[in-house]
Amino acid sequence: MNATMGERRDDDHHGTESVDERISVRLVEALAAVWSKIREHHPGVPGVVLLAAPSPRRELNVLGHFAALCWSARQKKGNHFHEVVVVAEHLDREVEAIVGTLIHEAAHALNFERHVFDCSRSQYHNRQFKEAAEELGLTVEQVLHYGFAKTRLTEKTIATYAIEIANLNDALVHRRKPVVIANPAPPKDGNDENTGDRDADNDKSTSRHLKAICACDPPFIIRVSCRTLRETRIICAQCGEEFGI
Repeated sequence: MNATMGERRDDDHHGTESVDERISVRLVEALAAVWSKIREHHPGVPGVVLLAAPSPRRELNVLGHFAALCWSARQKKGNHFHEVVVVAEHLDREVEAIVGTLIHEAAHALNFERHVFDCSRSQYHNRQFKEAAEELGLTVEQVLHYGFAKTRLTEKTIATYAIEIANLNDALVHRRKPVVIANPAPPKDGNDENTGDRDADNDKSTSRHLKAICACDPPFIIRVSCRTLRETRIICAQCGEEFGI
């Protein structure tokens, strides 16, 4: 089964447009240029280790995060750096929204440097966050359970970052978002090979759909269109692996 799934991925690879390995470098450089512009206008915002990274544990309810002092310089013992991550699956948004995420995290970074507590462990954003976010050029709305967490760029801020927005738009790539199958239908008798003529009839009626399996033993089986399988990662919630043909 693994060899079959690997072959499918190889086939997909051959069908993609050729890219060079600096595509990620250009992306991070464009994101970093936005952060540099933020610091130019707001010198209190610190430098950070800036990453575009997949969402941990496939949780897609977070757009980005700020983590204080979690990186260390190998050659300069005692030097620690903050981390800012933009979630790679959400880089398919409007570019202004991505810049808004960076400025949102910059507000957290600014408050940390000022020794201001602005967000609880449960991600409740308080009024101190609201004040910093507005100072950096965001409009802020209050949402249930998360406080002043909803932010977006003002028209003035969009104009301020116009060059960086255009350059980021040219560099953008995003990671495909997985579709998690929480309760896939179990295979008949542990093996759909024994479904007889009815399955053969289904194959004829769903000729545009492929049979995909996960890594469970026995595997769960779904039928999905070629386009969906090509453009979306479908994850089995039981084994955590991607469905493949």
